[in-house]
Amino acid sequence: MRKITLFFATLMSVLMLSAATETVYFVNANNWTGTIKAHLWGGTATGTSWNGNTMTKESEQIAGFDVYSYSAEAGAYANVIFNNGSAQTADLTWTAGKYYVKDAWYTKEEAEKGLVPSVKLAGTLSSWDGTVMELSDDYKTASLTLTLAV
Repeated sequence: MRKITLFFATLMSVLMLSAATETVYFVNANNWTGTIKAHLWGGTATGTSWNGNTMTKESEQIAGFDVYSYSAEAGAYANVIFNNGSAQTADLTWTAGKYYVKDAWYTKEEAEKGLVPSVKLAGTLSSWDGTVMELSDDYKTASLTLTLAV
């Protein structure tokens, strides 16, 4: 009887230690100051009190912006709000393994690519006089009017 009990207790310990975890990432592309937190609710775990749990600052950066992570047991949370105590995101659906940048979830590769500015030029060289040049970082579009003498 003791052997069975010991085996069962050991098996339960292994199963508890191997619970799957999920991680969400926040790219601080708005350069928020202070402590970045994740307010969590829904799912199987008790939600956090406002303004949430402190996120881990990763050693990596994406396009020069700090990356923060928060890990929890799979299914523990359904929703998240990233915040610094004053600025905050909208109510978001927990999206495991993804990076939240400004207004949407992306894979790491999409976030890295999207934060590298690209330039679009409209028209031909002879028609650039007064043409609008668009600067886009795939998350927010800005425009600049150029007048070039040819």
